[in-house]
Amino acid sequence: MAALKNTHRFIYFLLLCLVIGQHSSYAQNEANIWWFGNKAGLDFNTNPPTVLNTTIPIFTYEGSATISDPVTGQLIFATDGITVWYPNGTVVPGGSGLRGNFSSAQSALIVPNPSNINQWFIFTANVNPPNGTPYGHNYYVVTRTGSTLAVGSVNALLGPTVSTEQLAALGDGVGGYWIMAHGVGNNTFYGFHVTVSGVVNTTAVTSNVGTAVSATDFISSMKVNSCQTKLALTNLGAGIVEVFNFDNTSGSVTSLQYSKTAISNPYGLEFSPNDAYLYYGTLGGQLYQLNMSTGVSTLTGWSPPPNGIGNFGQLQLAPDRKIYVTSENTATNSYLGVISDPDSIYTKANYSNTGLQIASVNSYYPLLGLPTFSRTFVSSTLTAFPGSSAYCINTNIPLSYSFSGAVTSQTWTVSPATGWSFTSGVNTDTSPTIRFTANNTYTVQLDVVSCTRTYTKIMTFTISAPLTAGGSVSCTAPNLILDNTGVDPNEPLYLWYDGPKPTGKLIGVGTPVNYAVGNDASKPANVFVEVATAASASATASGTVGPTAAAFTWSAIALSGGYTSPAINVFTDILVLKSFDIKPRAGFCSGTLTVAIKNGAGATIFTGTYTPTCVGGIFTIPVNATLPKGSGYKITLTSPTMQLDGNPSATTVFSNAQASIGASAAAGLEIANLVYDYQNFTTTTTCSNRTAVSVLCSLPVELVEFNGKHQGHDIRLYWSTASEKNNSHFDVERSADGIHFTIIGRVTGALNSAALNTYELYDTQPLQGINYYRLAQYDLDGTRHNSHIIAIYQNDLSEELFTVVPNPSSNYFTLILHADFKNTSLTITDAVGKIVYSAKIETGVNSVDIGEFLAKGIYILHLTTSTQTESKLIIKE
Repeated sequence: MAALKNTHRFIYFLLLCLVIGQHSSYAQNEANIWWFGNKAGLDFNTNPPTVLNTTIPIFTYEGSATISDPVTGQLIFATDGITVWYPNGTVVPGGSGLRGNFSSAQSALIVPNPSNINQWFIFTANVNPPNGTPYGHNYYVVTRTGSTLAVGSVNALLGPTVSTEQLAALGDGVGGYWIMAHGVGNNTFYGFHVTVSGVVNTTAVTSNVGTAVSATDFISSMKVNSCQTKLALTNLGAGIVEVFNFDNTSGSVTSLQYSKTAISNPYGLEFSPNDAYLYYGTLGGQLYQLNMSTGVSTLTGWSPPPNGIGNFGQLQLAPDRKIYVTSENTATNSYLGVISDPDSIYTKANYSNTGLQIASVNSYYPLLGLPTFSRTFVSSTLTAFPGSSAYCINTNIPLSYSFSGAVTSQTWTVSPATGWSFTSGVNTDTSPTIRFTANNTYTVQLDVVSCTRTYTKIMTFTISAPLTAGGSVSCTAPNLILDNTGVDPNEPLYLWYDGPKPTGKLIGVGTPVNYAVGNDASKPANVFVEVATAASASATASGTVGPTAAAFTWSAIALSGGYTSPAINVFTDILVLKSFDIKPRAGFCSGTLTVAIKNGAGATIFTGTYTPTCVGGIFTIPVNATLPKGSGYKITLTSPTMQLDGNPSATTVFSNAQASIGASAAAGLEIANLVYDYQNFTTTTTCSNRTAVSVLCSLPVELVEFNGKHQGHDIRLYWSTASEKNNSHFDVERSADGIHFTIIGRVTGALNSAALNTYELYDTQPLQGINYYRLAQYDLDGTRHNSHIIAIYQNDLSEELFTVVPNPSSNYFTLILHADFKNTSLTITDAVGKIVYSAKIETGVNSVDIGEFLAKGIYILHLTTSTQTESKLIIKE
C-alpha cells in the first residue's frame, strides 16, 4: 500500500479520523532483506537483488521472518521463530527460545506497532508434532531503545493442539493488521487484530468456512492477495488448495471461492501482484497457476530449481514484483526459481528455475522455506516515471508508472492547466505522452485507484527554452581553437562535439578548447557546440599503450603495399595521440612514409607524410590528432622504400584504462609505444540547441618538430613541416630571458606543400648561458604564428652537464643539456632517496620537460652519462 514512513506514524494516528475511508497507508522497504535456509540471504535494496553470505547465522529448514527499516531498507532484526538476531548476527537480549520451529512452514511473522516506530510484534506458528514440540501460536514484543533491541516475554494466542503451521498478515484498511491462523481438526480461521493504536487483541475473530482438515494435518501455508480481500491456503495432508473471500474491516473469512482437491502434497503458494493469478506448488515437483477470474487451475510444466530434491518449496512475492521459488537443497549448486512476470498467464510469465544462483552446498544455500511477510510490505508500491525532471519546451515526455497491486483506474492531473497538451493518449491512460509549450514549473499528479483505495505520486517538471552557444573557430597548427568571440556567462558550460546529434563525440568543455586535428587535410567542415546544465573536465593526464618498439627483433615487412594496424579502442572521452614508434629494418629507414588514421566508421581523421629519421633504430612519428571515445581506430602506414621489423606470429592485446590496441595478425607489423594525453568530462545537458560552427580557417603550417643541438661552437636549429599553405617564410628568433626576442635569421617557406619539408639555420654567435629560440611563421598576408620555445645552454668554459629552469617551479622543470651526451640516464629521488622518476635521454635531445606531476617538496635530480654523474636540488612549489 501507499508509503507511510515510520516517522509519520504518530502524525497518522492523530489524523486518523480524517483519512479513514480515503487512503490506507503502510510502510514500504520493510521486506527488503531476506534471511532463510542455511545462512542464505538476499538484499532487495539493489536490482537485481544482492546475494548475502556474511554474518548470517540462520539455519532453518522452513519458515523465517525479517523486518527492515521502512525508509532505508536496511535490516533491523531477523528470526527463524526460535532465535532473534541483530543484523551483525549477534542474538538480541531475550531473543532465544521463542516458540516457532525449525520445521514449521511459516514459523514466524513480524509486523510493526502502528503507533510506535520503535516497537514490533513477532508472531510464531505451531509445528507438526512429529517434527518438533508444538507450542501453538504465540507473540512477542520487540522494543528498541536507542540502538539496542530487547525481546519481551511470550504471549499465548492458540494452544498446541488447536492450530496448524499457517500464519499470515494483511492490512485492516486503517493502518492496523489482521494476523490470520487456521485450526487443526476443523475448518476454523482465527483472526487476531493488531489495532492502529498498537494493541494486540488476543480474542480472535473466528470464521468456519471451507474444508475441515483432520487433527493430524498441521503442515500448511497461507497467503493474502494485494487487495487484502482474499486468503489462500494449502494443506499438505488434506491435499487441498482453497481460496476464500475476506472482509478486512471485520477480520471475517466470509466465503469459499475456489477449492482444489486431490492435490498431491501441496505446500507453498503466492498471489501475483495484480491478484489475477494464484501460484501453488507441490513437494512432488508440480507448479500450478490458478486464474482468479475463471477458477481454472493449469499445470505449468515448470521444473523446480535444480537443487537436488526436485520439489517446489515456498513461494514469496518480493519488493521487485517477482515471485521467488525455493526447493530443498542437496546439490553442489543452489538456485532460487524466479517468476519474473507473475501478472501474466504462465506461458508469458517468464519463469526460470535457475533465475538466481545462491551458492554451493558447502557454504550457504536455501532449503524448503522463505521468509513470511505481511502482504502490505510487498504490494501497492507506486512509482511514477520519469520522475521529477527538467526538460526543454516542446519535448515529448512519456508518462508511465509501476504499481505492485491490482489497478482499477488511473488519472493524470497537470497544474497549471495551460501551457501543455497530451500528444498521445489521455489523462486516464496508463502511459500518455505530454508536451509542455511554455517556460514554467508544472506538477503532474498520478492517482491510482486499487481495491477502492487511492495511491498518489506527484512529479515536478521544470520547463525552459533552449540555450544557444555562440561558437567560433580559429586555426593554430596543429590545433583548431574552439572559442566564443562574444561575451557569454555560459562559456564554462560549452560542450564541443565533432558531429551533430546523436553521432557526435564530445571533444571539449568550456572555452577555449584546443582540438588537435593534426593537419589541414584532417580538418572537419564543422564542429558543433551546445550549452550544458552542468559541466566539468578532469585534469589532462598522459599515458602510453603498447609494447616497446626497441624490443622488436622479428622478420622484416615491406610497406610498399601498406600496413594497417590492429584496432585501437579509446575508452576515455578524448585522447590526443601525440606519437607512436616503429622500428625500421636496418638500412631501410629512408624515403617517405605516409600515415593515415581512420575511425571505426572508416572516416579519415588524420593524414601525414614523413621523411624518417631513425634514432637508435626507432622512428617516432609525431601525430597530435584527437581521437574521441570510440572503437575501431586504425593506423595505416605506406612507403615505397621502407621496411620494418615485423612480428611473425600473433601477439597479445595491450590495454589500460584509457585505450587498447589489439593483437597483430600473423606476420603483421606491430606499432608501439602510443603516447597520448587524455581527458574525461562530466556533463549534464537539459535544454540546449547543438549548433554547427563552420571551420573556415586553414591550418597554414603543420609544424612536425622544432629543435636544436650543439655543432662545434655553433647551435644548429632545425625544424620540419608536414604541410604548408600560403607560407611566406620563417623568422628564427633568439632571447636571453625567454621574453624579449630578436631575429637572427630568415628562411623562405615552401608556400604550398602537402609533403614533408625540412629546414635548418645555424646560430654562429650564440649567447653565453641559456639561449631561448622560437620560430615566427608568416603567411603571405602577413599573419604571424609563433612556435613553441626551446632552450639550449651555451657555455664554452662550463663543466656543468645541465641546467634546470625554472627552479623552484610550481608546474614543470626544463632540463637543458650543455652537450649532446650519449647513453644518458635521468633519475629523480625524493628527500629520503626513493626514486620517483627515471628516464633515458636519446642522442640529439637538448632539453626535457619533467616533474609536472611531482607533489610539492624537495627532490634531487641526477644526470648520469657514460663518464660521470651530476646532481642538482630542485624544489616543487
